[in-house]
Amino acid sequence: MIHKISIFITVLILLTSCDPRVTFSRKLSNQSDSTLILVRYASTSDTTIIEKGSEIEFAVESHNGRRSEKEDCKNRFPLDSMKLFVMGDTTKTVEVELTGSTGWEFRTEDKTMNGGGICNCYRIITNSDIK
Repeated sequence: MIHKISIFITVLILLTSCDPRVTFSRKLSNQSDSTLILVRYASTSDTTIIEKGSEIEFAVESHNGRRSEKEDCKNRFPLDSMKLFVMGDTTKTVEVELTGSTGWEFRTEDKTMNGGGICNCYRIITNSDIK
């Protein structure tokens, strides 16, 4: 009987001491009057159209850790080669910092035990971001 109790306690300790799982992403919400194009440059270009009134999720990662490790919204992805454009208007620029933490809001979508869960850094793009 003591053997079964010690096995149960050992398993319980192992399960509660493990790092939780966290899924993290960045989300852009286009609340401007323009359709936007997100271009990611790498060995090949990847283009995503963001219609006005819609949002996209990108740069998703999942690993052991805690939501609190992501709250600063610092760049943890190779985002240095991304740019937003206004579709059909080359005279306008979208002045949004995609690679840093300025202007991004940390959000928790789902919490799990030990600080894990699903979280993201969220950025709303409005007409004032387009010059």
